[in-house]
Amino acid sequence: MYKLFRYPTFLFVSLFLVSCVSSPSPSQIDNIELTPTSISTNTPIPSPTNTPTPFGFQTYHIEFEVESISPKVWVPAPRYWDGNGVKNIEYVEISPEPSDWFREENGTEILYWENLTGNAQIFRLVFNVELVFSDNTSALKLEFPNYDTNTYLYQKYTISQEDIQSDTDEIIDLALSIYGDETNPYVRAKLIHTWMVNNISSDSSPRDALSTLRNRGNDCAGKAHLYVALLRASGIPARNVSGIHSPGQQYIQSGNWWPDKSMGYHVWVEFYLPQYGWVQSDPGNPDMFDVIEEHRIITSKGNDIRIGLGFPNNEISWFHLPYNTDTQIEDEPIRFTVTKITD
Repeated sequence: MYKLFRYPTFLFVSLFLVSCVSSPSPSQIDNIELTPTSISTNTPIPSPTNTPTPFGFQTYHIEFEVESISPKVWVPAPRYWDGNGVKNIEYVEISPEPSDWFREENGTEILYWENLTGNAQIFRLVFNVELVFSDNTSALKLEFPNYDTNTYLYQKYTISQEDIQSDTDEIIDLALSIYGDETNPYVRAKLIHTWMVNNISSDSSPRDALSTLRNRGNDCAGKAHLYVALLRASGIPARNVSGIHSPGQQYIQSGNWWPDKSMGYHVWVEFYLPQYGWVQSDPGNPDMFDVIEEHRIITSKGNDIRIGLGFPNNEISWFHLPYNTDTQIEDEPIRFTVTKITD
């Protein structure tokens, strides 16, 4: 497992990569995407020189604060994944020094603080981040080999789970009726995406895949669960992605999550193509199958995120808002201040 160890607050964080021999490491799961997080001093990220500007490139300075009286607080730490959306990230300040900072099996990084004072404490994360639009249209022209069904990646991301009932007859029969004789996994995923946007509306209901299907509607998390279930039932590895964005805006707008709640938290999906990699796709938007022209700071991936360290739930399906001892933090102050570095 990858582990992030201690560092002097405000200055430099050393990244140590520790690989377990006895079980698959995150690099074996996502071997094309685990470039180490860039952690440095408070020097802003420079704009690229002598290279083409990436599609939708923008650099932001983000100040993220959580004010909580809870004795335990868990906060997702945004990270570089595979350059598909998040190009680079530099941490400027993390305070107070966390009790732990680690990367769980799916690759999600977690900051953990203990506050035993009984008073409200401000937990602060400041970083610069380069974001681009996610574009996987090149996959349309490719032919893909068969999946190696014996790999850890395939077996992990095609299983049925509590909220992803991909082994039920309802899900399997629907998936088959959508893609028919199509064998190309990219085309299968696109057909399922089209079915999702045409048949699943925005609604509020239990967020598991079957409930979303039966009610023909849900929020972003419920839609993501159903899309992942249909993809897995079609033999395509898939998982949730969650993060922060400005709803309805291509670029992240300056603002605070609390008290005006101008920032948005979102859940979408990515699926895996053999010898290509992960493709982000939003089942709630008809224009976001293989291109996401919207800046999103990714905070988690996976449907079985294990936070640990006394966390009350065994696992969660997304991690974009901080958690306290008992629940996702929404009522306590969360401040999210954005400054654009590049124009």
